[in-house]
Amino acid sequence: MTTDHKKYLLTESLVSVVINAAISVLFVWLIFRHQSVIPLTGPKGIIFDFLPQTFGVAFMAILVPTLITRARLKAGKISLMDRGPITAPSNVLLRCALLAFIAACIVFTLATILMPLIASAQWSLPSLYTFKAIYGGALAFVMTWVGLNFELRGVSRGKRYAARMH
Repeated sequence: MTTDHKKYLLTESLVSVVINAAISVLFVWLIFRHQSVIPLTGPKGIIFDFLPQTFGVAFMAILVPTLITRARLKAGKISLMDRGPITAPSNVLLRCALLAFIAACIVFTLATILMPLIASAQWSLPSLYTFKAIYGGALAFVMTWVGLNFELRGVSRGKRYAARMH
Protein backbone atom coordinates (compact mmCIF):
# COMPACT_ATOMS: atom_id res chain seq x y z
CA MET A 1 0.00 0.00 0.00
CA THR A 2 1.49 3.29 -1.10
CA THR A 3 1.29 6.61 0.71
CA ASP A 4 -1.23 7.75 -1.93
CA HIS A 5 -3.40 4.71 -1.19
CA LYS A 6 -3.27 5.40 2.55
CA LYS A 7 -4.18 9.04 1.97
CA TYR A 8 -7.03 8.02 -0.33
CA LEU A 9 -8.41 5.47 2.17
CA LEU A 10 -8.16 7.98 5.04
CA THR A 11 -9.82 10.78 3.07
CA GLU A 12 -12.69 8.64 1.80
CA SER A 13 -13.20 7.08 5.23
CA LEU A 14 -13.34 10.50 6.92
CA VAL A 15 -15.87 11.76 4.37
CA SER A 16 -17.94 8.65 5.11
CA VAL A 17 -17.72 9.38 8.86
CA VAL A 18 -19.26 12.83 8.45
CA ILE A 19 -22.02 11.67 6.10
CA ASN A 20 -22.97 8.58 8.10
CA ALA A 21 -22.87 10.36 11.46
CA ALA A 22 -25.32 12.93 10.08
CA ILE A 23 -27.56 10.23 8.60
CA SER A 24 -27.48 8.34 11.91
CA VAL A 25 -28.69 11.46 13.75
CA LEU A 26 -31.43 11.96 11.16
CA PHE A 27 -32.67 8.39 11.66
CA VAL A 28 -32.63 8.79 15.45
CA TRP A 29 -34.82 11.84 15.00
CA LEU A 30 -37.17 10.04 12.59
CA ILE A 31 -37.53 6.93 14.75
CA PHE A 32 -37.32 8.19 18.33
CA ARG A 33 -38.42 11.85 18.21
CA HIS A 34 -41.79 11.15 19.85
CA GLN A 35 -40.21 9.34 22.81
CA SER A 36 -39.02 11.47 25.73
CA VAL A 37 -37.19 8.48 27.17
CA ILE A 38 -35.73 5.72 25.00
CA PRO A 39 -35.39 2.27 26.58
CA LEU A 40 -32.23 0.29 26.16
CA THR A 41 -34.05 -2.98 25.45
CA GLY A 42 -37.24 -4.04 23.73
CA PRO A 43 -38.59 -3.60 20.18
CA LYS A 44 -38.47 0.23 20.49
CA GLY A 45 -35.14 0.16 22.27
CA ILE A 46 -31.62 1.17 21.46
CA ILE A 47 -30.19 -2.36 21.27
CA PHE A 48 -32.75 -3.46 18.69
CA ASP A 49 -31.95 -0.34 16.63
CA PHE A 50 -28.37 -1.58 16.23
CA LEU A 51 -29.55 -4.09 13.60
CA PRO A 52 -30.97 -1.70 10.99
CA GLN A 53 -28.47 1.06 11.73
CA THR A 54 -25.46 -1.21 11.47
CA PHE A 55 -26.67 -2.91 8.31
CA GLY A 56 -27.66 0.39 6.65
CA VAL A 57 -24.52 2.32 7.57
CA ALA A 58 -22.21 -0.57 6.70
CA PHE A 59 -23.92 -1.20 3.36
CA MET A 60 -23.88 2.43 2.25
CA ALA A 61 -20.42 3.15 3.70
CA ILE A 62 -19.10 0.46 1.36
CA LEU A 63 -21.34 0.91 -1.68
CA VAL A 64 -21.05 4.63 -2.39
CA PRO A 65 -17.25 4.95 -1.92
CA THR A 66 -16.76 1.74 -3.91
CA LEU A 67 -18.72 3.07 -6.87
CA ILE A 68 -16.85 6.38 -6.72
CA THR A 69 -13.54 4.51 -6.50
CA ARG A 70 -14.47 2.35 -9.50
CA ALA A 71 -15.00 5.48 -11.57
CA ARG A 72 -11.67 6.92 -10.40
CA LEU A 73 -9.88 3.65 -11.19
CA LYS A 74 -11.44 3.55 -14.65
CA ALA A 75 -10.42 7.18 -15.28
CA GLY A 76 -6.86 6.46 -14.11
CA LYS A 77 -7.06 8.91 -11.18
CA ILE A 78 -5.98 6.20 -8.75
CA SER A 79 -4.20 2.89 -9.24
CA LEU A 80 -4.89 -0.56 -7.87
CA MET A 81 -2.93 -1.86 -4.91
CA ASP A 82 -1.25 -5.26 -4.88
CA ARG A 83 -3.97 -7.87 -4.75
CA GLY A 84 -2.48 -9.93 -1.91
CA PRO A 85 -4.30 -12.84 -0.27
CA ILE A 86 -7.72 -11.20 -0.33
CA THR A 87 -10.98 -12.70 -1.49
CA ALA A 88 -14.55 -11.47 -1.55
CA PRO A 89 -17.53 -11.56 -3.89
CA SER A 90 -16.78 -9.60 -7.05
CA ASN A 91 -20.38 -8.36 -7.26
CA VAL A 92 -20.38 -5.11 -5.29
CA LEU A 93 -23.99 -5.40 -4.08
CA LEU A 94 -23.40 -8.92 -2.84
CA ARG A 95 -20.15 -7.85 -1.18
CA CYS A 96 -21.87 -4.89 0.53
CA ALA A 97 -24.75 -7.07 1.73
CA LEU A 98 -22.44 -9.79 3.02
CA LEU A 99 -20.13 -7.41 4.89
CA ALA A 100 -23.10 -5.42 6.27
CA PHE A 101 -24.80 -8.62 7.43
CA ILE A 102 -21.64 -9.80 9.18
CA ALA A 103 -21.18 -6.40 10.84
CA ALA A 104 -24.83 -6.28 11.96
CA CYS A 105 -24.66 -9.77 13.47
CA ILE A 106 -21.44 -9.04 15.34
CA VAL A 107 -22.53 -5.63 16.64
CA PHE A 108 -26.03 -6.79 17.64
CA THR A 109 -24.56 -9.73 19.56
CA LEU A 110 -22.02 -7.53 21.33
CA ALA A 111 -24.62 -4.83 22.05
CA THR A 112 -27.04 -7.40 23.48
CA ILE A 113 -24.36 -8.73 25.81
CA LEU A 114 -22.47 -5.56 26.76
CA MET A 115 -24.93 -2.66 26.67
CA PRO A 116 -27.06 -3.88 29.64
CA LEU A 117 -23.85 -4.17 31.65
CA ILE A 118 -22.43 -0.73 30.90
CA ALA A 119 -25.32 1.53 29.81
CA SER A 120 -28.28 3.13 31.48
CA ALA A 121 -31.64 1.37 31.07
CA GLN A 122 -33.19 4.58 29.72
CA TRP A 123 -31.71 7.30 27.53
CA SER A 124 -32.67 10.86 26.72
CA LEU A 125 -32.98 11.87 23.08
CA PRO A 126 -29.93 14.21 23.17
CA SER A 127 -27.80 11.41 24.65
CA LEU A 128 -28.97 9.06 21.93
CA TYR A 129 -28.17 11.61 19.20
CA THR A 130 -24.60 11.85 20.46
CA PHE A 131 -24.14 8.11 20.90
CA LYS A 132 -25.59 7.18 17.51
CA ALA A 133 -23.60 9.89 15.70
CA ILE A 134 -20.36 8.60 17.21
CA TYR A 135 -21.29 4.98 16.58
CA GLY A 136 -22.45 5.63 12.99
CA GLY A 137 -19.29 7.58 12.23
CA ALA A 138 -16.97 4.97 13.74
CA LEU A 139 -18.74 2.15 11.93
CA ALA A 140 -18.60 4.09 8.65
CA PHE A 141 -14.85 4.64 9.03
CA VAL A 142 -14.15 0.94 9.49
CA MET A 143 -16.54 -0.29 6.81
CA THR A 144 -15.39 2.26 4.20
CA TRP A 145 -11.75 1.36 4.86
CA VAL A 146 -12.50 -2.36 4.55
CA GLY A 147 -14.72 -1.96 1.48
CA LEU A 148 -12.26 0.22 -0.38
CA ASN A 149 -9.44 -2.17 0.38
CA PHE A 150 -11.34 -4.84 -1.54
CA GLU A 151 -12.01 -2.51 -4.47
CA LEU A 152 -8.48 -1.12 -4.63
CA ARG A 153 -7.12 -4.66 -4.71
CA GLY A 154 -9.12 -5.42 -7.83
CA VAL A 155 -11.57 -7.86 -6.26
CA SER A 156 -14.40 -6.55 -8.48
CA ARG A 157 -12.49 -6.95 -11.68
CA GLY A 158 -11.00 -10.41 -11.40
CA LYS A 159 -7.41 -11.51 -11.72
CA ARG A 160 -6.99 -10.67 -15.43
CA TYR A 161 -8.04 -7.03 -14.93
CA ALA A 162 -5.88 -6.64 -11.84
CA ALA A 163 -2.87 -8.04 -13.68
CA ARG A 164 -3.34 -5.53 -16.54
CA MET A 165 -3.50 -2.58 -14.14
CA HIS A 166 0.01 -3.15 -12.72
